[in-house]
Amino acid sequence: MKPTLWVSAALTCLSMLAGYQQYANTSYALAQELPARLKSETNIVVAQLNDYVARIGYNQPTDKPYVFATNIGYSLTFLKHQPLQPVRYTLESPVELRAPAWFSYLFSRDDLSQQHMFYLDNVKHAVLTTEISADEIIDNAWFNYCVLIVAYLLVMTGAMSTLRRQERRHVEMARRLSDGVSLIRDGHFHSIRQMRKDRVFRLLVVEFNQLVVQLEHQHKVISKEKKWLSATALFDDLTGFGNKPMLNRAMVSKQCSDQSHGYLVLLRLDSLEKINATLGCDEGDGYISRVSHLLNTSCGASKERLNTFRLSGRDFTAILPADSHDNIKLWAQKLRKSLSDIDNSDAINSGGIFAIVPFDQSSKLSSLMARLEAGISQAMIHSAQGYYIHHGLHDTEIDCTNWYEVIKTIIRTKGVILNKQQLKHRLENPNLYNFELFASFVCENVHYQAKDIFAAASRLSLGAELDKVIIERLQSFNDTVAVSNARYLIKLSYESILDIEFYHWLKQWLAQEDNLASKLSFEIPGIAISENYTTAKQFIAMLHVTNTSVCLDYEGSQCPHKLSRMIGELEVDMVKVNGYYTHRVDKQQERASFVAALVDIAHSIDVPVIASQVEHNEEWHQLETLGVDAAQGNLFGHVRPV
Repeated sequence: MKPTLWVSAALTCLSMLAGYQQYANTSYALAQELPARLKSETNIVVAQLNDYVARIGYNQPTDKPYVFATNIGYSLTFLKHQPLQPVRYTLESPVELRAPAWFSYLFSRDDLSQQHMFYLDNVKHAVLTTEISADEIIDNAWFNYCVLIVAYLLVMTGAMSTLRRQERRHVEMARRLSDGVSLIRDGHFHSIRQMRKDRVFRLLVVEFNQLVVQLEHQHKVISKEKKWLSATALFDDLTGFGNKPMLNRAMVSKQCSDQSHGYLVLLRLDSLEKINATLGCDEGDGYISRVSHLLNTSCGASKERLNTFRLSGRDFTAILPADSHDNIKLWAQKLRKSLSDIDNSDAINSGGIFAIVPFDQSSKLSSLMARLEAGISQAMIHSAQGYYIHHGLHDTEIDCTNWYEVIKTIIRTKGVILNKQQLKHRLENPNLYNFELFASFVCENVHYQAKDIFAAASRLSLGAELDKVIIERLQSFNDTVAVSNARYLIKLSYESILDIEFYHWLKQWLAQEDNLASKLSFEIPGIAISENYTTAKQFIAMLHVTNTSVCLDYEGSQCPHKLSRMIGELEVDMVKVNGYYTHRVDKQQERASFVAALVDIAHSIDVPVIASQVEHNEEWHQLETLGVDAAQGNLFGHVRPV
């Protein structure tokens, strides 16, 4: 019910109670107080007339007695003489408002009278008759009722006016709050103005304005974070080259310029992983630095500096200006010779291989990357010189799988099948995951190997989109996860860690799926941390905020003293040892020593260590002896559908 109805009902009830009380008081005055007053006044008059009657005696009265009577009228009659009728004395009511006749009929208004006998020598000598009227009491009651009615109307009018004014204030404040919320949705943070004499919304407005200030601060922090992440994610820390987003910008700028034709080069350091595994990460970084210096100082056939980018740990791209095919071939031979001069280690048996494709203003970067990938395959299989050059602008030139179309179809149709493999715990640890999730892919009823899809997606800048589809696929068994205590591990690609759009998408998705998020762990590749530490640290911090845990996939790319500092600073929840070090760990002392050192470092800061790709009992027994907390591999269970 509206407040106006409540207030009007309350005031009406109070007025009716006041009217009834006035009626009861008037009735009581007429029934009880009026006779008592008449009797009292009569006694006063009798006391004043006693001397007068005694003085007159049996004589004829010649004067009128002086009697003070305030509220009654009286007459004195001598029985043996001519009656003396003194003037009736009645006190005029000060109330000029006379009660109407119908109001008087509500009460018993008969005038009251009383007689008193005066005796002389025990003989009745005179009779005093007194009377009193009820008009004064009834007129006073009518006056009180009129005052009550006027007061009721004034109070009711004032209350209704106050309520309507308050209601208008509330409507205005609600409008201001609604406008403030709309402005916040649009990204404008403005405080709302307080309305004077409004106590109802005062605290709400104060809290709203404080919330606006907090949201504005958070918005500025997020905007600054986006700019910072975007800036740090555009360049490679080791080489200083731009990464995939920078390549996209450079290609758009090139194709929109007057010189829209040119060549795109993809260089792959095929031996980088082996260098890191056998000679150490420092040697691998030195090898990358030498190659990047070569590319940075290399010039095309037209003596123009190369526009070079680093796409991943072992892939580089460069944009060459348009030139003749013979000059491009000559440039490729010089680059091959320069790479061979760098490849002076026993671990570098194949060096770098590269492919070159032409482009024009209508070429799409994704299509060019697919052709470059096919060219790398051709260079590895068929080309003795270690490089391959495409001569035309179309894909029909060579027989290869159109990986771009395959992956885009998988993303569009969500052709992802989730599988899981159990983790073997040496001791029960609730912080470790129980299953690792693996994805297999189907496109138009054709099954593809996951490693081929992931490798192609990485080179085609589709890794983040592919990871989104895999993570969204988790919603299909959300109910199963919710009722179980099992935890699941998902591996993220290097590209997803550096993708600012994926960062915000995953943050929002985990916030919406909070029940599922607490059961998930995300595996971060070590190369993402070593090559872009700042962005990876920000990404890991976001995962911790959303109540998910983080597993570092350690591939030996960090020295032991750097690893300890890195794990502590990043607050990694667990470390997984690459399968290269767990394979034949029972027979190769170098690998056993590496695992033992890693376990000591991780356990010194209370971080568990997980061994991957364990295939034999002897390996598992050796890993148990070295202190590994858990292991995963076909020894404990094959990969099976979820």
